[in-house]
Amino acid sequence: MLCGQAEDYLLTVARTLREKRNAGSEKSYVNSYIRLEITNQMMNCRNFLLACNQAAYKDDGKLDKQEKKQLEKLEKVTRKYVKELEKVTKG
Repeated sequence: MLCGQAEDYLLTVARTLREKRNAGSEKSYVNSYIRLEITNQMMNCRNFLLACNQAAYKDDGKLDKQEKKQLEKLEKVTRKYVKELEKVTKG
């Protein structure tokens, strides 16, 4: 359930940023501070995936089937979000 809500939220944020970019002038321009924040967010996503992976191993030292499935879902959603962020920064 949480994955679906997180995915919707992250994709909505990325779409909003892209729409705001497209609503501006024809020339693609991303404010340098916004670009910095987007880069920061992409790094946070990478760290989030690493932390989730470490957390899954922490309890018993191995991944069970359910943990592996959860990690795959989280990775898929996070990668979609990062891809949307990249679209914002690319003209």
